[in-house]
Amino acid sequence: MCDNNKKQKRSAISLETKIIILDCLAKGERSTAIDEEAARKYPEKLAKIIKDGGYCAHQIFNADETGLFWKKMPTRTYIAKSEKNASGFKAAKDRVTLLLCSNASGDRMLKPLLVNRSLKPRALKGKDLNTLPVHWMANKKAWVTTAIFTEWFNKCFVPEVENYMKEMGLEFKILLILDNAPGHPNLEHPNIKVVFFPPNTTSLIQPLDQGIISTFKKYYVKFTFQFIFDKLESDTITVTEVWKQFNILNCVDHVALAIAEIKSQTLNACWKAAWPECVSKKNESNRTTIVTSDIISIAKEIGGEGFDDFGEHDIEELLVDEALNDDDILESMVDTTKDFETVDSELEDVTPLDEKLLREGLQLSGPNVQRIFFNLPDEKENYEQTKMALDKYFTPHKNVVTERFKFRQRVQKDDESIDNYLISLRELSKSCEFGNLEADMIRDQIIEKCNNKKLKEKLLQQ
Repeated sequence: MCDNNKKQKRSAISLETKIIILDCLAKGERSTAIDEEAARKYPEKLAKIIKDGGYCAHQIFNADETGLFWKKMPTRTYIAKSEKNASGFKAAKDRVTLLLCSNASGDRMLKPLLVNRSLKPRALKGKDLNTLPVHWMANKKAWVTTAIFTEWFNKCFVPEVENYMKEMGLEFKILLILDNAPGHPNLEHPNIKVVFFPPNTTSLIQPLDQGIISTFKKYYVKFTFQFIFDKLESDTITVTEVWKQFNILNCVDHVALAIAEIKSQTLNACWKAAWPECVSKKNESNRTTIVTSDIISIAKEIGGEGFDDFGEHDIEELLVDEALNDDDILESMVDTTKDFETVDSELEDVTPLDEKLLREGLQLSGPNVQRIFFNLPDEKENYEQTKMALDKYFTPHKNVVTERFKFRQRVQKDDESIDNYLISLRELSKSCEFGNLEADMIRDQIIEKCNNKKLKEKLLQQ
């Protein structure tokens, strides 16, 4: 039954969605092949981008996601063992995704984005989500999709970095560096340049992967263990009872505490692989060792099976994120692409075009607009139809031959993800008048002009 549902889901998706999914799966097939050569060359390329753009370390940011099993204990502990034996109790599977973002100087780590499965969990009842120490968003998989990343960029990142530039007395121009994750679109903003690390290099050169994320998670574990110990000290309560009381609001608080503990030297030092020139000689090489020791000490204070002999291998187990399998990627990309595939067909509540309102508007617009309006061939029964008719009239007509030439010349850039390339092709195709052949034309263009040989082979086999 489960297999049939998966087949139905695959058959229901569009050609464009399939292209993105095939690319993701192709990436997954070669994900273990770290591109050391590309990682070695990229710092020079990045240095040129920085020099040409005149950016300083305060103006350069890196953002990336990480999964956090916020209510998980190492498998050796008696809490984890009791959860495994309890029917229907899946605390160890409670996962959120965090989007972290910091700059090269180490001076600023932005308010993190937290994506949960539920927008309004019971623990946040009555809470104003805007007052939380994280940007709170949700979807059924707790993943950062293209839609969520775009919303974060526009509503969170842009205003925060603009205010930061004002605080620093710097020009509002930002360089944002991302990896090639499927959910990272190539966004445009007049004051922000977005560039991408080469595929299969992030584990070697992306700053957040060079120690920032792992340091954050260690602090999170420390505060969580301290929470348990403090409860044991103040109440006549068992460890298991404390753990059952631990909720998503406690998680949010601990995320904020952990972020606040990361020192600027740590943030700056993690840019050594990508942009070594910006790294100060100071470092915090022993700080994570101290945090590790603190966690082990608190665990032994808590006591019991799995805590008495708690060690570094137990901490490492809590730092690992769960890799997505092919079906996870399929669902993630269906959710991701669904947002931009349906946006054109989803109309807001239709506003009737009141006769009085129309008459007043035409009187104010003058005789020329009145003449144009009454000669429009399209329907004008409500506001949306009227707006579309006027937009259509005032939009300059384009040379279809020229537009199709631009479309055919569009190749995938070296640092461009397939979903960004696909979005660009869709945008170009709007003025090409392909009609029912649009999807086929986009597919053929991707086969001919994309950089991914495995994707080409898969599409040719379809």
